Amino acid sequence: MRAHAALAGNRYAALLEDDSEEAPKVRKRKKRKAAKPDAEPELPKKRPRRAAREAEPGSTAEATQAPESEAPEAKPGPLPTGTEKKLQGGVTIKVLRAAPEGAAIAAKGCELRLIYEGRLPAKNDRRFDNGEIDFLLGDGSMLPGFVIGVTGMAVGERRLIRIPWRLGYGKKGKKPKIPPMSDLDFEASLTFCGVDWKQRESKSDMSNKRREAAKRRGKKPRPA
Repeated sequence: MRAHAALAGNRYAALLEDDSEEAPKVRKRKKRKAAKPDAEPELPKKRPRRAAREAEPGSTAEATQAPESEAPEAKPGPLPTGTEKKLQGGVTIKVLRAAPEGAAIAAKGCELRLIYEGRLPAKNDRRFDNGEIDFLLGDGSMLPGFVIGVTGMAVGERRLIRIPWRLGYGKKGKKPKIPPMSDLDFEASLTFCGVDWKQRESKSDMSNKRREAAKRRGKKPRPA
């Protein structure tokens, strides 16, 4: 008892007590972490439909988007009756009779056949020439103003072509019928536009005959 009393006053008495008497174990409670408030689930970001379709290769958007292309140029057609135009160099035209739809249009390099009548507006519309003529448009054989006025004409069309003197016979004119510095009026009807193979064959035959005759004379043949 005494020993026990002595030990009771000692501050280290707890260490010297009999180990057989086990002190009840105290379970430590683990502190639970405070649960976070339920966060809203992150939704996947939605891309704009248009952007998403453009981003996906082979999407319907790519298939439906047609490539931008230039509109096809409209082919020139016959001018309606009464059409008036001012062309290059001051040449003017007026359609007196329209051509039918789908008619051939006169362009550079085409062979043309026209019925025409030429008048002098400064001389009370006095007629100075008329007839039928065949020529290749753009070969340099016709008056510059007449070529400008005929270009774009359709087969079956009749038009009035007014030519200033600078694109006609110029300062000198053409004696005896056309005075100097005369403006010209041509009323022309286009009857053919294309390639006249029969006429070409006849021209080639004449050229060959001319060459043979020139050879016989010992002269150099002139170009056809």
